[in-house]
Amino acid sequence: MKAIVLTIEEFDNKFTPVKNHLVKNAPFDETMFETFGKEKDFINEFAKANPRKVWTITAEEDEKMFFVSGIRLVNRVGYFITEEEFEVDTDIEVELPME
Repeated sequence: MKAIVLTIEEFDNKFTPVKNHLVKNAPFDETMFETFGKEKDFINEFAKANPRKVWTITAEEDEKMFFVSGIRLVNRVGYFITEEEFEVDTDIEVELPME
């Protein structure tokens, strides 16, 4: 498996997050899907057909946040979908700048 670390700028140039159509005013510019209920159910179904378009938003103990490719369960904050797929056998991590 190939591991890649991208900046948020590199991520933004390569991937396009899709708006959450299930709820209004979702976090992350209306792109985050929650980790429970109908949003989680939607992500699980979507990932069956499009596993390389699903990302997990994670949080670490030192208050850093990341986008990571694929569905993760540990330290998850939410999920989102991109229009573009990430590469097969690639693990991508994007550290988010904290304001």
